[in-house]
Amino acid sequence: MTKEEEEVIVEDVAEKEEEDAAKKEEEGEQQNWKKSLNSVRKAEGKPIKWLLDRCNGRERIMNPHSKPCCSLLYPNGFLKLFPGLMEVNCFMESFGKIGFIHDHHVKLRRLMFFFAMCLSSCGWIFILCTDMAMSKHYDVLRRFHLSKGKVDLAYVRSDGGADRVIVGTNDIYVGVTSVAWRREWVDISREDIATLFDTLSPEDFATQLVNYTKSEEKVNSMSDFCDGESRIFFVEKNQCNDCNDASEKMVISLTMATIFFFFTFKNDWLRFWPNYDVNCQKFMSVCVGAITALLLLRTFIIYRNTCFNSFWDGNYCYDSAGIRVGCPIIYLDVNDPRRTNATQEELDASLQLGRTVTSANLSWDAGPAYILLGLAVFIRIYSVITNFIVPTPPITRDRNMQWEYERFAKRQDDMRNSQSPAEREYFTVW
Repeated sequence: MTKEEEEVIVEDVAEKEEEDAAKKEEEGEQQNWKKSLNSVRKAEGKPIKWLLDRCNGRERIMNPHSKPCCSLLYPNGFLKLFPGLMEVNCFMESFGKIGFIHDHHVKLRRLMFFFAMCLSSCGWIFILCTDMAMSKHYDVLRRFHLSKGKVDLAYVRSDGGADRVIVGTNDIYVGVTSVAWRREWVDISREDIATLFDTLSPEDFATQLVNYTKSEEKVNSMSDFCDGESRIFFVEKNQCNDCNDASEKMVISLTMATIFFFFTFKNDWLRFWPNYDVNCQKFMSVCVGAITALLLLRTFIIYRNTCFNSFWDGNYCYDSAGIRVGCPIIYLDVNDPRRTNATQEELDASLQLGRTVTSANLSWDAGPAYILLGLAVFIRIYSVITNFIVPTPPITRDRNMQWEYERFAKRQDDMRNSQSPAEREYFTVW
């Protein structure tokens, strides 16, 4: 063996010894860092410095200056107390991995969550507006109601032997547990009608009727309304009671949905920042968001099937007990053949029946609260889908990346501790 070959062999051995020494030194440092971090011990030997920094708003690697505007939007503080249970485990890491909008789709991810943030903000307002339908105040129900009905009423009543004609318009605002209504009606005797009609022109006749006009605004609980306190009937008695019973279920569903919506609303804002995204937030966004959507959908369907679909619509008549009956001839249109061809005896009998029957013409529209409730359902569904298809960042489940973060954080903390107070303040500002 030549001298040159011996030198090459010696150099190779030396290089290998240096590599082995460096590797042992690195392994030793890694073991020392594991032993020195109390938080790692709490997580059963798993690195959680990345998680603690995110909970404290101090993420150091992924654009540390980009973070939520408020500390209330940081990951849940319970993650620091129970990291192994809530974040660093196989189930959460596997769930966080689900999705196909990965980190290299940065713009698409931000766009989707920005849209989700905007919709969640609107949805939160929609839910609060829907909650207003649980109010028992007239002005609130007039603005935030589940459905609105407009009914024209006409009936004849005997007052001391003289017939009085009552014709009026009623605006009905149906809430979750109450019904608000505004009534404006004309109360005039048949003799006064004949006198005014014979002596006045149609324009003056309409003007004079203002003197006989009355108005009233009131709010009844659903149970009182079903008992006929308002003397306005637009649903069968048993169906009205079913709607009253359903209102209690709607209150529970709306209240729970409002509480859950707040937490999912926060998660949508948090996941917009990848450097503060965690597996637990995704799990909560999907699961709690799905529960919220189901609660809202349950309220929507209960009201539609139990209440709204059972309301009367169009022309109808009902008696003093609120039972729907056939309309007497006197309440038919003046051009209706059944009225024009009726004999005087039939008209007199119809007038007698008309003293106990009310004629109504009713039309219904969905109210603002009902429409906003439906929109809130679709917003929650979009949020659930968005959170499900977007995985969490790789560091939330990659142990190598987490250990790299531990080393980086350790060096940074050591460097900071070695600085003077003035240097520390300077570098903190910059």
